[in-house]
Amino acid sequence: MDGVCGFASVIDIDKKEDINSHKKKTKVFILGDEHIKLLSEKLCKSRKHLHDDPYTITIMVKQGASCSQVLSSCDELKHSLSANDIVILSLGANDRNPYFLLSQLNIALHKLRHFKVYVTNVYLNRCLNTRLLNYNIKLLTQNFDNCMFLELNNDCYKTNRTLYLNDLCFKINIELDYFLYKSRYLEPHKIKEFLSRKYATQFRSQEIKIGKKIVQKKLLSIFLILKTKIMINLFFLG
Repeated sequence: MDGVCGFASVIDIDKKEDINSHKKKTKVFILGDEHIKLLSEKLCKSRKHLHDDPYTITIMVKQGASCSQVLSSCDELKHSLSANDIVILSLGANDRNPYFLLSQLNIALHKLRHFKVYVTNVYLNRCLNTRLLNYNIKLLTQNFDNCMFLELNNDCYKTNRTLYLNDLCFKINIELDYFLYKSRYLEPHKIKEFLSRKYATQFRSQEIKIGKKIVQKKLLSIFLILKTKIMINLFFLG
């Protein structure tokens, strides 16, 4: 299935898209198995009200894929992403060996260590203990400063994938908006730039005030001199 909805697109494992087609906006790539198949549409609808969304989101869905199949795209992405781009990984639904999954994820996170990465929790796995698996994935992501685990309480969803996708979409939007706000206003160089502009404005306003005071003093002194001369002239004329 290949569909495009505004800024978002869904790509199956056998189909490709030019991932360099969007250069002006921050690129967000979501790699995952069949559980995120409808996420593209939900993200599109949730962000369509934005006047100028800074993100272009591409979702690559691999039906029935294991973690190694989902993560096989990381090598290609690594050479195509810029420093501000984001990768979201959603995997683990079709794996049977938790140790292999964690090792593959560790390798992928190391490859993507120069980019912002989010890893979602495993929504459903009929062969493994998802609670324990998610706990270990969360511990693994804490070893990487650029990585964050998007944790959702699976007990709230049971087999309701629609509700799960709604909450996942909401959580992704929160992280994207926060990442944008942080990059624009909370980075050290941005704060320094803001403060420099602020202090420059304050300094200029102080200069203007000082200049006004100097001019006022000069005018006052000139007025007093003229007043004195006029009084002297009147005295002698009188």
